Amino acid sequence: MTGMRTEQRQEKGRATWPACEKCGKPVAPSNARSGAVASINPNEAVWSLTEYEQARQKEPWRKLGAGLRVIDAAHITGREAVPWFLGHATCQPDSNYYEVDGLRLATAEDALSWTFHLSEKVWFDMNTWERVVRTLFALRGAG
Repeated sequence: MTGMRTEQRQEKGRATWPACEKCGKPVAPSNARSGAVASINPNEAVWSLTEYEQARQKEPWRKLGAGLRVIDAAHITGREAVPWFLGHATCQPDSNYYEVDGLRLATAEDALSWTFHLSEKVWFDMNTWERVVRTLFALRGAG
């Protein structure tokens, strides 16, 4: 069927987890340690954002086409932003990760709440979090 991910049909407003980014096996939110998590290494993320902010001071805007657009961190620094990991808690790269339990990202409302919470963190990058939300809720781009 069209729109099927990990053998489940996407319910509007409910998260559907993709396969684990490390092991490739299906992921489902649960209370077990092997349940779903979205996680990021905040130490790496804050370094990436610091480097981005320093570079942005030199070139905050660039003319693209007919208008002005913000340049992303990868364009300015030449490095990719630190991505969020989506998968099993036991598969995440290391224990220094900030994690959001999959059970806490069950609905679009939950994701919005977490977006506000995370935006208060100095290491938070909306571009990388956007990928998490779009993936879990099968959202398309606005263009």
